[in-house]
Amino acid sequence: MKSIRVIAPVVFVCLLAVVHAQSHKGGISGTVFDTTGAVVAAATVVITNIGTDESLALTTTSSGTFSAPLLDPVEYRITVEAPGFKPSVVPKVKVDTATTATVNVTLQLGELTAETTVVAAPPIVPRASGTPGQTITGRQIVEMPLNNRSVLDLA
Repeated sequence: MKSIRVIAPVVFVCLLAVVHAQSHKGGISGTVFDTTGAVVAAATVVITNIGTDESLALTTTSSGTFSAPLLDPVEYRITVEAPGFKPSVVPKVKVDTATTATVNVTLQLGELTAETTVVAAPPIVPRASGTPGQTITGRQIVEMPLNNRSVLDLA
């Protein structure tokens, strides 16, 4: 009888550990490539639950990989974007319980665009004379208030 009292709790703890190890979650992982087969680092991966429209945004590692563990076992849409590439969408990825779905995405090259803004500024040198400054007439000199009426004060 004493042995049952000792063995029963030990068996219960062992069974509890096995039950706890079972998970009702799944995951998605994968790698992002370009058309040459090279990995794409720092790409944005958005995993969206199709039923609830909840999204999870990830960034690929330097080796082009991404991983989203602990997802509910439903269907997801994956959108991948990176600068210089066209966005890619995987419309339906099914996640099952206790498994990880592997999704590798290949991005197509996009169009490169450059935008330049030119702002006009007034010219520093007047176009009419081509010299900086202005001409002072004799009348302006006479009417100019100066302490000692010296031409050197105008410089």
